[in-house]
Amino acid sequence: MSNPVPVMDKYIEKILIATSLKPMTAAGVSKVFGIPVAICHRKMKLLEGMGLVTCTRRIVNEEKGTVKFYKALEDKVNVEKDNGRYVVRIDVPLHVAIDISLGWRDFVA
Repeated sequence: MSNPVPVMDKYIEKILIATSLKPMTAAGVSKVFGIPVAICHRKMKLLEGMGLVTCTRRIVNEEKGTVKFYKALEDKVNVEKDNGRYVVRIDVPLHVAIDISLGWRDFVA
C-alpha cells in the first residue's frame, strides 16, 4: 500500500472488516454489526464506486430481488488487529485521503 489512511467512518470500517474476511451481503453485514440495512447498501455502493470492494456474486431471488455479495479488494484494503481492535487502512488517491480524513462527509449523501 502506497498511501494508506485510516478509516474515520464507523460503518465503512465495519463493512470493510467484514468483507475482508469473506464475501458478504449488505443484509449479512447489517445483521453481524447492527448497522441499518439501508446504510449498508448505500455504503457498499459507495465503496464499490471507489474501487475498495467488488461484487463477487449475484443471486436473483423472487422475494428479495437481486442479492449481491461484496468482497474487499486486498490490494486496496488492509485490516490488521492491534491490541484486540481491528484497524482498517485503505490505499486511495491523495484527494480521496483528504476527504476521508475529514470524516467522509463529502461522500455520504
